[in-house]
Amino acid sequence: MGYIINPYSYATGGSFENQYSMAFDGVDDFINCGAATYLDGLTTATISLWVQPLTTGITDVIRRGNTSSSDIRIWIYPSSDRIDFGIGSSICRTTTTTLNVGTWYHIYACYDKDLNNGKDMILFVDGVEQAATNTNATIATGTEDLIIGENFYNSNCKVDEVALWTTDQRAEVSTVYNSGVPNNLDDLTTPPTAWYRMGENGTWKSTQWLLPENSNKDKYSNNSFSFDAVDDTIVVSHSSTLDVADGNHSLSFWMKNSVGNVRVIMEKGGNDELAALIINNKIYWGGPNGYYGGTVSVVDGNWHHIVFVATGTTSEIFIDGSSVATGGDKTHAVLNTSDFNIGTRGGLYTYGGLLDEVAIFDYALSSSDVTSMYNSGVPNNLNDLSTAPVVWLRMGEQATFSTNWTVPDEVGSNDGTSANMTIEDRVGEAPNSSNNSLSYNMDEVDRETDVPS
Repeated sequence: MGYIINPYSYATGGSFENQYSMAFDGVDDFINCGAATYLDGLTTATISLWVQPLTTGITDVIRRGNTSSSDIRIWIYPSSDRIDFGIGSSICRTTTTTLNVGTWYHIYACYDKDLNNGKDMILFVDGVEQAATNTNATIATGTEDLIIGENFYNSNCKVDEVALWTTDQRAEVSTVYNSGVPNNLDDLTTPPTAWYRMGENGTWKSTQWLLPENSNKDKYSNNSFSFDAVDDTIVVSHSSTLDVADGNHSLSFWMKNSVGNVRVIMEKGGNDELAALIINNKIYWGGPNGYYGGTVSVVDGNWHHIVFVATGTTSEIFIDGSSVATGGDKTHAVLNTSDFNIGTRGGLYTYGGLLDEVAIFDYALSSSDVTSMYNSGVPNNLNDLSTAPVVWLRMGEQATFSTNWTVPDEVGSNDGTSANMTIEDRVGEAPNSSNNSLSYNMDEVDRETDVPS
Protein backbone atom coordinates (compact mmCIF):
# COMPACT_ATOMS: atom_id res chain seq x y z
CA MET A 1 0.00 0.00 0.00
CA GLY A 2 1.41 3.41 -0.95
CA TYR A 3 1.45 6.51 1.23
CA ILE A 4 1.16 10.13 0.14
CA ILE A 5 3.55 12.47 1.89
CA ASN A 6 2.39 16.07 2.30
CA PRO A 7 5.07 18.08 0.49
CA TYR A 8 4.20 21.13 2.60
CA SER A 9 4.78 19.55 5.99
CA TYR A 10 7.53 20.99 8.14
CA ALA A 11 9.80 19.93 10.94
CA THR A 12 7.61 20.77 13.91
CA GLY A 13 4.86 18.50 12.64
CA GLY A 14 2.19 20.99 11.56
CA SER A 15 0.68 21.51 8.14
CA PHE A 16 1.89 24.51 6.16
CA GLU A 17 1.47 25.34 2.50
CA ASN A 18 3.79 27.60 0.56
CA GLN A 19 2.72 27.64 -3.08
CA TYR A 20 3.41 31.11 -4.44
CA SER A 21 6.06 33.80 -4.70
CA MET A 22 6.05 37.19 -6.41
CA ALA A 23 8.31 38.06 -9.35
CA PHE A 24 9.61 41.63 -9.88
CA ASP A 25 10.62 42.71 -13.39
CA GLY A 26 13.57 44.98 -12.64
CA VAL A 27 11.80 48.00 -14.14
CA ASP A 28 9.03 49.33 -11.90
CA ASP A 29 7.32 46.42 -10.10
CA PHE A 30 6.83 46.90 -6.38
CA ILE A 31 4.57 46.04 -3.45
CA ASN A 32 3.61 48.75 -0.98
CA CYS A 33 3.19 47.59 2.64
CA GLY A 34 2.05 50.95 4.00
CA ALA A 35 3.64 53.22 6.58
CA ALA A 36 4.85 50.40 8.89
CA THR A 37 4.75 52.76 11.87
CA TYR A 38 5.60 49.83 14.14
CA LEU A 39 9.22 50.34 13.00
CA ASP A 40 9.43 53.94 14.20
CA GLY A 41 12.08 54.55 16.84
CA LEU A 42 13.12 50.91 17.21
CA THR A 43 16.50 49.87 18.58
CA THR A 44 15.77 46.18 17.95
CA ALA A 45 14.36 44.52 14.84
CA THR A 46 14.47 41.45 12.59
CA ILE A 47 13.73 40.93 8.89
CA SER A 48 13.36 37.49 7.33
CA LEU A 49 12.79 36.86 3.63
CA TRP A 50 13.50 34.50 0.77
CA VAL A 51 14.92 35.90 -2.46
CA GLN A 52 15.89 34.47 -5.85
CA PRO A 53 18.11 36.83 -7.88
CA LEU A 54 17.20 37.15 -11.57
CA THR A 55 20.17 39.40 -12.37
CA THR A 56 23.72 39.91 -11.12
CA GLY A 57 23.12 43.64 -10.71
CA ILE A 58 22.04 45.59 -7.63
CA THR A 59 18.54 44.65 -6.55
CA ASP A 60 16.36 46.29 -3.91
CA VAL A 61 14.53 43.67 -1.90
CA ILE A 62 12.90 45.65 0.92
CA ARG A 63 13.26 49.27 1.96
CA ARG A 64 11.52 52.07 3.82
CA GLY A 65 12.81 55.37 2.46
CA ASN A 66 13.96 56.11 -1.07
CA THR A 67 17.58 57.09 -0.33
CA SER A 68 20.88 55.30 0.10
CA SER A 69 20.52 55.73 3.87
CA SER A 70 16.90 54.70 4.28
CA ASP A 71 15.26 54.00 7.63
CA ILE A 72 15.78 50.26 7.11
CA ARG A 73 16.68 48.23 4.01
CA ILE A 74 18.05 45.05 2.46
CA TRP A 75 19.49 44.90 -1.04
CA ILE A 76 21.64 42.39 -2.87
CA TYR A 77 24.45 42.68 -5.42
CA PRO A 78 25.26 39.17 -6.72
CA SER A 79 28.14 40.18 -9.01
CA SER A 80 29.99 41.55 -5.95
CA ASP A 81 29.00 38.67 -3.61
CA ARG A 82 27.32 41.32 -1.54
CA ILE A 83 24.26 41.84 0.66
CA ASP A 84 23.58 45.11 2.50
CA PHE A 85 21.46 45.39 5.63
CA GLY A 86 21.13 49.05 6.51
CA ILE A 87 19.61 51.13 9.29
CA GLY A 88 20.05 54.81 8.52
CA SER A 89 23.72 55.30 7.72
CA SER A 90 24.76 52.09 9.52
CA ILE A 91 25.45 49.11 7.25
CA CYS A 92 26.08 45.44 7.88
CA ARG A 93 27.55 44.11 4.63
CA THR A 94 28.62 40.72 3.35
CA THR A 95 31.36 40.67 0.69
CA THR A 96 31.90 36.94 0.15
CA THR A 97 28.35 35.60 -0.15
CA THR A 98 27.74 33.72 -3.39
CA LEU A 99 24.34 34.58 -4.88
CA ASN A 100 23.61 32.63 -8.05
CA VAL A 101 20.93 33.77 -10.47
CA GLY A 102 17.93 31.43 -10.30
CA THR A 103 18.69 30.07 -6.79
CA TRP A 104 16.58 30.71 -3.69
CA TYR A 105 18.32 32.14 -0.58
CA HIS A 106 17.07 32.87 2.89
CA ILE A 107 18.22 36.23 4.27
CA TYR A 108 17.82 36.90 7.96
CA ALA A 109 18.85 40.31 9.33
CA CYS A 110 18.75 41.19 13.04
CA TYR A 111 19.84 44.05 15.21
CA ASP A 112 20.00 45.10 18.83
CA LYS A 113 21.57 48.51 19.35
CA ASP A 114 22.67 47.78 22.92
CA LEU A 115 24.58 44.50 22.53
CA ASN A 116 27.92 46.26 21.96
CA ASN A 117 29.66 42.95 21.28
CA GLY A 118 30.56 43.55 17.65
CA LYS A 119 27.28 41.99 16.50
CA ASP A 120 24.63 44.64 17.07
CA MET A 121 23.72 44.12 13.41
CA ILE A 122 24.04 40.62 12.01
CA LEU A 123 23.29 38.99 8.65
CA PHE A 124 22.56 35.30 8.10
CA VAL A 125 22.23 33.60 4.72
CA ASP A 126 20.70 30.11 4.66
CA GLY A 127 21.03 29.93 8.43
CA VAL A 128 24.75 30.77 8.51
CA GLU A 129 26.23 34.02 9.83
CA GLN A 130 27.82 36.03 7.01
CA ALA A 131 28.55 39.45 8.53
CA ALA A 132 28.18 41.46 11.74
CA THR A 133 28.96 44.94 13.03
CA ASN A 134 28.19 47.37 15.85
CA THR A 135 25.83 50.31 15.46
CA ASN A 136 24.35 53.23 17.37
CA ALA A 137 21.43 53.45 14.96
CA THR A 138 17.78 53.93 15.78
CA ILE A 139 15.19 53.37 13.07
CA ALA A 140 13.88 56.80 12.18
CA THR A 141 10.23 57.76 12.19
CA GLY A 142 9.32 57.05 8.60
CA THR A 143 7.90 59.52 6.13
CA GLU A 144 7.70 56.94 3.32
CA ASP A 145 6.05 53.55 3.02
CA LEU A 146 7.69 50.14 3.39
CA ILE A 147 8.33 48.83 -0.13
CA ILE A 148 9.14 45.32 -1.36
CA GLY A 149 10.76 45.52 -4.77
CA GLU A 150 11.74 48.56 -6.82
CA ASN A 151 12.55 51.64 -4.74
CA PHE A 152 16.00 53.30 -4.68
CA TYR A 153 17.35 50.56 -6.95
CA ASN A 154 15.43 48.43 -9.42
CA SER A 155 14.35 45.00 -8.32
CA ASN A 156 14.76 41.99 -10.60
CA CYS A 157 14.14 38.99 -8.39
CA LYS A 158 11.54 36.70 -6.88
CA VAL A 159 10.57 37.21 -3.24
CA ASP A 160 8.71 35.02 -0.78
CA GLU A 161 7.70 34.94 2.88
CA VAL A 162 8.72 38.43 4.06
CA ALA A 163 8.45 38.88 7.83
CA LEU A 164 9.37 41.66 10.24
CA TRP A 165 9.70 41.69 14.03
CA THR A 166 10.12 44.63 16.39
CA THR A 167 12.52 42.49 18.43
CA ASP A 168 15.87 40.77 17.87
CA GLN A 169 15.07 37.20 16.85
CA ARG A 170 18.57 35.95 15.96
CA ALA A 171 18.12 32.97 18.28
CA GLU A 172 15.39 31.69 15.92
CA VAL A 173 17.40 31.77 12.71
CA SER A 174 17.74 27.97 12.42
CA THR A 175 14.05 27.43 13.09
CA VAL A 176 13.01 30.01 10.52
CA TYR A 177 15.46 28.77 7.87
CA ASN A 178 14.27 25.20 8.53
CA SER A 179 16.87 23.55 6.28
CA GLY A 180 15.66 25.56 3.29
CA VAL A 181 11.89 25.01 3.59
CA PRO A 182 9.71 27.94 4.74
CA ASN A 183 7.50 27.10 7.71
CA ASN A 184 4.72 28.56 9.81
CA LEU A 185 6.11 31.64 11.56
CA ASP A 186 3.02 31.92 13.75
CA ASP A 187 4.26 28.81 15.57
CA LEU A 188 7.30 30.66 16.87
CA THR A 189 7.39 31.79 20.50
CA THR A 190 7.32 35.34 19.12
CA PRO A 191 5.36 35.48 15.85
CA PRO A 192 6.19 38.23 13.37
CA THR A 193 4.83 41.73 13.83
CA ALA A 194 4.06 41.73 10.11
CA TRP A 195 4.21 38.79 7.71
CA TYR A 196 3.74 39.13 3.95
CA ARG A 197 3.37 35.70 2.44
CA MET A 198 3.51 37.18 -1.05
CA GLY A 199 1.23 35.10 -3.30
CA GLU A 200 -0.50 33.25 -0.49
CA ASN A 201 -3.80 34.87 0.54
CA GLY A 202 -3.52 37.15 -2.50
CA THR A 203 -6.47 38.34 -4.59
CA TRP A 204 -6.11 39.82 -8.07
CA LYS A 205 -8.31 42.88 -8.64
CA SER A 206 -7.24 44.41 -11.93
CA THR A 207 -4.80 46.06 -11.96
CA GLN A 208 -3.45 45.11 -8.51
CA TRP A 209 -2.67 42.23 -6.22
CA LEU A 210 -4.32 42.64 -2.82
CA LEU A 211 -1.93 40.94 -0.39
CA PRO A 212 -3.05 41.10 3.25
CA GLU A 213 -0.66 41.01 6.16
CA ASN A 214 -1.00 37.41 7.30
CA SER A 215 -2.81 38.13 10.58
CA ASN A 216 -5.56 39.81 8.51
CA LYS A 217 -5.99 37.05 5.94
CA ASP A 218 -9.40 35.93 7.23
CA LYS A 219 -10.86 39.38 7.87
CA TYR A 220 -13.78 40.47 5.74
CA SER A 221 -12.33 43.86 4.81
CA ASN A 222 -8.65 44.80 4.48
CA ASN A 223 -8.81 47.70 2.02
CA SER A 224 -10.55 51.06 1.78
CA PHE A 225 -10.43 54.26 -0.26
CA SER A 226 -8.58 57.43 0.67
CA PHE A 227 -10.17 60.78 -0.27
CA ASP A 228 -7.93 63.83 -0.61
CA ALA A 229 -10.26 66.65 0.60
CA VAL A 230 -9.75 68.36 -2.79
CA ASP A 231 -11.79 66.71 -5.53
CA ASP A 232 -11.80 62.92 -5.05
CA THR A 233 -15.28 61.52 -5.68
CA ILE A 234 -17.07 58.23 -6.29
CA VAL A 235 -20.37 58.67 -8.13
CA VAL A 236 -23.28 56.23 -8.22
CA SER A 237 -25.53 57.26 -11.08
CA HIS A 238 -29.18 57.78 -10.26
CA SER A 239 -31.56 54.83 -10.37
CA SER A 240 -34.88 54.18 -8.69
CA THR A 241 -33.07 51.89 -6.23
CA LEU A 242 -31.49 54.99 -4.66
CA ASP A 243 -34.88 56.64 -4.07
CA VAL A 244 -35.43 55.48 -0.50
CA ALA A 245 -35.73 58.75 1.39
CA ASP A 246 -39.53 59.04 1.01
CA GLY A 247 -39.99 56.13 3.41
CA ASN A 248 -38.14 54.28 6.15
CA HIS A 249 -34.48 53.98 5.24
CA SER A 250 -30.92 53.70 6.62
CA LEU A 251 -27.39 54.62 5.60
CA SER A 252 -24.27 52.84 6.91
CA PHE A 253 -20.54 53.39 6.37
CA TRP A 254 -17.14 53.23 8.06
CA MET A 255 -14.91 56.30 8.19
CA LYS A 256 -11.50 57.34 9.44
CA ASN A 257 -11.22 61.08 9.27
CA SER A 258 -8.52 63.59 10.00
CA VAL A 259 -9.90 66.60 8.08
CA GLY A 260 -12.79 68.36 9.81
CA ASN A 261 -14.67 71.68 9.80
CA VAL A 262 -17.27 71.42 6.99
CA ARG A 263 -16.91 68.25 4.91
CA VAL A 264 -19.51 66.28 2.97
CA ILE A 265 -18.95 62.55 3.31
CA MET A 266 -21.74 61.51 0.93
CA GLU A 267 -24.86 63.14 -0.47
CA LYS A 268 -27.76 62.59 -2.87
CA GLY A 269 -29.99 65.34 -4.15
CA GLY A 270 -29.99 69.08 -3.78
CA ASN A 271 -32.59 68.66 -1.06
CA ASP A 272 -30.35 66.30 0.91
CA GLU A 273 -32.27 63.08 0.39
CA LEU A 274 -29.28 61.20 1.81
CA ALA A 275 -26.52 63.33 3.29
CA ALA A 276 -23.75 62.64 5.78
CA LEU A 277 -21.45 65.49 6.67
CA ILE A 278 -19.03 66.88 9.22
CA ILE A 279 -19.54 70.30 10.78
CA ASN A 280 -17.03 71.54 13.36
CA ASN A 281 -15.54 68.04 13.51
CA LYS A 282 -18.88 66.41 14.47
CA ILE A 283 -21.08 64.07 12.47
CA TYR A 284 -24.41 65.31 11.13
CA TRP A 285 -27.22 63.78 9.12
CA GLY A 286 -28.85 66.05 6.56
CA GLY A 287 -32.34 65.48 5.25
CA PRO A 288 -35.31 67.33 3.81
CA ASN A 289 -36.17 68.72 7.23
CA GLY A 290 -32.71 70.04 8.04
CA TYR A 291 -29.63 68.71 9.80
CA TYR A 292 -29.19 67.15 13.18
CA GLY A 293 -26.50 65.44 15.23
CA GLY A 294 -23.39 67.31 16.24
CA THR A 295 -22.94 65.57 19.58
CA VAL A 296 -19.85 63.45 18.89
CA SER A 297 -16.54 64.35 17.22
CA VAL A 298 -15.39 61.86 14.61
CA VAL A 299 -12.28 63.74 13.48
CA ASP A 300 -9.84 61.86 15.65
CA GLY A 301 -7.85 59.63 13.28
CA ASN A 302 -9.74 56.49 14.35
CA TRP A 303 -12.13 54.24 12.47
CA HIS A 304 -15.82 54.73 13.29
CA HIS A 305 -18.95 52.93 12.13
CA ILE A 306 -21.72 55.42 11.31
CA VAL A 307 -25.39 54.44 10.86
CA PHE A 308 -28.30 56.78 10.15
CA VAL A 309 -31.79 55.33 10.65
CA ALA A 310 -35.09 56.97 9.60
CA THR A 311 -38.16 55.30 11.08
CA GLY A 312 -40.92 57.47 9.67
CA THR A 313 -41.48 59.36 12.91
CA THR A 314 -37.99 59.92 14.29
CA SER A 315 -34.44 59.56 13.09
CA GLU A 316 -31.38 58.28 14.91
CA ILE A 317 -27.59 58.36 14.58
CA PHE A 318 -25.46 55.45 15.78
CA ILE A 319 -21.69 55.64 16.18
CA ASP A 320 -19.77 52.44 16.85
CA GLY A 321 -22.95 50.57 17.71
CA SER A 322 -24.32 53.13 20.19
CA SER A 323 -27.13 55.63 19.70
CA VAL A 324 -25.75 59.16 20.03
CA ALA A 325 -28.50 61.42 18.69
CA THR A 326 -32.18 61.42 17.74
CA GLY A 327 -34.08 63.96 15.72
CA GLY A 328 -37.17 64.69 13.66
CA ASP A 329 -38.48 62.70 10.74
CA LYS A 330 -36.00 62.56 7.85
CA THR A 331 -38.32 60.68 5.50
CA HIS A 332 -40.84 61.88 2.93
CA ALA A 333 -38.27 63.76 0.89
CA VAL A 334 -39.15 65.18 -2.50
CA LEU A 335 -37.24 62.67 -4.60
CA ASN A 336 -35.21 63.76 -7.59
CA THR A 337 -32.91 62.22 -10.13
CA SER A 338 -29.64 63.33 -8.57
CA ASP A 339 -26.66 60.98 -8.41
CA PHE A 340 -25.31 59.64 -5.14
CA ASN A 341 -21.90 61.27 -4.55
CA ILE A 342 -19.35 59.87 -2.12
CA GLY A 343 -16.69 62.33 -1.02
CA THR A 344 -18.26 65.61 -2.16
CA ARG A 345 -21.39 67.68 -2.72
CA GLY A 346 -21.13 68.91 -6.26
CA GLY A 347 -17.44 69.65 -5.80
CA LEU A 348 -18.02 71.58 -2.56
CA TYR A 349 -16.97 70.68 0.99
CA THR A 350 -14.94 67.67 -0.09
CA TYR A 351 -14.15 64.84 2.31
CA GLY A 352 -10.65 64.02 3.52
CA GLY A 353 -9.99 60.58 5.01
CA LEU A 354 -10.75 56.90 4.52
CA LEU A 355 -14.14 55.32 3.70
CA ASP A 356 -15.23 51.70 3.66
CA GLU A 357 -18.35 49.54 3.31
CA VAL A 358 -21.01 52.05 2.18
CA ALA A 359 -24.56 50.65 2.25
CA ILE A 360 -28.08 52.01 1.67
CA PHE A 361 -31.15 50.26 3.05
CA ASP A 362 -34.81 50.74 2.12
CA TYR A 363 -35.92 50.01 5.68
CA ALA A 364 -35.11 51.20 9.19
CA LEU A 365 -32.35 49.11 10.74
CA SER A 366 -33.06 47.92 14.27
CA SER A 367 -30.63 48.55 17.11
CA SER A 368 -29.78 44.84 17.03
CA ASP A 369 -29.02 45.14 13.30
CA VAL A 370 -26.66 48.02 14.06
CA THR A 371 -24.94 46.05 16.81
CA SER A 372 -24.50 43.12 14.44
CA MET A 373 -23.06 45.36 11.71
CA TYR A 374 -20.66 47.09 14.10
CA ASN A 375 -19.46 43.66 15.24
CA SER A 376 -17.11 45.06 17.90
CA GLY A 377 -15.33 47.15 15.30
CA VAL A 378 -14.85 44.53 12.58
CA PRO A 379 -16.87 44.84 9.32
CA ASN A 380 -18.78 41.73 8.34
CA ASN A 381 -21.03 40.39 5.58
CA LEU A 382 -24.15 42.53 5.27
CA ASN A 383 -25.89 39.71 3.41
CA ASP A 384 -26.11 38.00 6.80
CA LEU A 385 -28.70 40.55 7.91
CA SER A 386 -32.31 39.43 7.76
CA THR A 387 -32.80 41.89 4.88
CA ALA A 388 -29.86 42.90 2.73
CA PRO A 389 -29.12 46.50 1.68
CA VAL A 390 -30.37 47.75 -1.69
CA VAL A 391 -26.97 49.25 -2.54
CA TRP A 392 -23.66 48.08 -1.07
CA LEU A 393 -20.25 49.33 -2.15
CA ARG A 394 -17.43 47.46 -0.46
CA MET A 395 -15.07 50.18 -1.67
CA GLY A 396 -11.43 49.05 -1.77
CA GLU A 397 -12.15 45.36 -1.42
CA GLN A 398 -13.76 44.67 -4.81
CA ALA A 399 -12.86 47.72 -6.91
CA THR A 400 -10.94 47.53 -10.20
CA PHE A 401 -8.96 50.29 -11.90
CA SER A 402 -8.65 51.43 -15.50
CA THR A 403 -8.22 55.21 -15.77
CA ASN A 404 -10.96 55.46 -13.12
CA TRP A 405 -12.08 53.15 -10.34
CA THR A 406 -15.11 50.94 -10.81
CA VAL A 407 -16.61 50.11 -7.41
CA PRO A 408 -19.13 47.28 -7.85
CA ASP A 409 -22.47 47.15 -6.09
CA GLU A 410 -22.55 43.85 -4.20
CA VAL A 411 -26.35 43.46 -4.38
CA GLY A 412 -27.36 45.07 -7.66
CA SER A 413 -26.13 47.13 -10.58
CA ASN A 414 -25.57 50.50 -8.92
CA ASP A 415 -21.80 50.53 -9.38
CA GLY A 416 -19.74 53.56 -8.43
CA THR A 417 -17.25 55.29 -10.72
CA SER A 418 -14.45 57.48 -9.42
CA ALA A 419 -13.46 60.94 -10.58
CA ASN A 420 -10.06 62.58 -9.96
CA MET A 421 -8.76 59.49 -8.15
CA THR A 422 -5.64 57.43 -8.88
CA ILE A 423 -4.58 53.85 -8.30
CA GLU A 424 -2.83 54.97 -5.11
CA ASP A 425 -6.20 55.88 -3.55
CA ARG A 426 -6.95 52.26 -2.67
CA VAL A 427 -5.06 51.67 0.57
CA GLY A 428 -4.19 48.59 2.62
CA GLU A 429 -6.18 49.66 5.65
CA ALA A 430 -9.72 49.02 6.88
CA PRO A 431 -11.42 48.96 10.29
CA ASN A 432 -9.39 46.66 12.58
CA SER A 433 -7.01 45.82 9.73
CA SER A 434 -3.73 47.56 8.88
CA ASN A 435 -0.33 47.02 7.24
CA ASN A 436 -1.85 45.24 4.26
CA SER A 437 0.07 45.37 0.98
CA LEU A 438 -0.84 46.23 -2.61
CA SER A 439 1.09 45.69 -5.84
CA TYR A 440 1.88 48.39 -8.40
CA ASN A 441 2.83 48.01 -12.08
CA MET A 442 2.54 44.24 -11.71
CA ASP A 443 0.51 41.70 -13.67
CA GLU A 444 -1.59 38.75 -12.61
CA VAL A 445 1.12 36.39 -13.91
CA ASP A 446 3.68 37.89 -11.51
CA ARG A 447 2.41 35.51 -8.85
CA GLU A 448 4.41 32.37 -9.58
CA THR A 449 4.51 28.81 -8.29
CA ASP A 450 8.32 28.82 -7.98
CA VAL A 451 9.00 28.77 -4.23
CA PRO A 452 11.84 27.80 -1.87
CA SER A 453 11.84 24.07 -1.14
